[in-house]
Amino acid sequence: MTDTIETVGDTQTPSVPQEIRDLIDELVTAVSGADFAASDILSKAVNVAAGTTTEIIPEDNDGSQMYILGWVLTASVASGTYQFRDDTENKTGLMAAGINGGSAVMGDSPVFRCGTNEALILETVGCAIDGIITYVKVFISS
Repeated sequence: MTDTIETVGDTQTPSVPQEIRDLIDELVTAVSGADFAASDILSKAVNVAAGTTTEIIPEDNDGSQMYILGWVLTASVASGTYQFRDDTENKTGLMAAGINGGSAVMGDSPVFRCGTNEALILETVGCAIDGIITYVKVFISS
C-alpha cells in the first residue's frame, strides 16, 4: 500500500491510500447502496481521565460515518480497562491495560465504523488513557 502526502501551505497530510478508498467504497455500497465521499485520513489526540465516559470525536450531524483505522493508546494512573463505543453500541470489548501499558492497532482495512452522525466514545475504568486515533469520515448521500 502506498501513501501519498498532500501539502497545503506548511501542513503535510497523508491522503487515504487508494486501497482503503476502494474497500470503503465496497463496504458502503454493500451496506447502503448509497453514493459517498471520503475525507483524507484524520487524527485526534486522546486524553481521557480514569473512570470516565468521554466523547473523543464528536458527532458533526453532517450525515457522515467515522471509519476507525487504528490507534496507539497507553494507560496511566493505574491498571484498568477501556472500550470504544458510539452513541448506540459497543465497538470493542473491554480491553485490559496495565499501568504504562497499552495497545497499538493498525491494519489494511478499517477496524470498525461508527453509525451515521454518531460520536466515538471511550469509556475507562481504573486507568487514564492517552494517545492518538486515526480515522476517515465517510459522507453518505442517498
